[in-house]
Amino acid sequence: TLAVKLLFSFSLFFSQVSLSPRRRALSLLLAGAVWCWWWLQPIGGGD
Repeated sequence: TLAVKLLFSFSLFFSQVSLSPRRRALSLLLAGAVWCWWWLQPIGGGD
């Protein structure tokens, strides 16, 4: 969905601008989880 794509984009953005290694790691984990969830969605499920 569009919301998921936006969340994924923001996760990547924050992972780049954050100077904290912990924050960067958490952001990358979140982005990875969202990316996996996004690709596991049914193809006909909207957007």
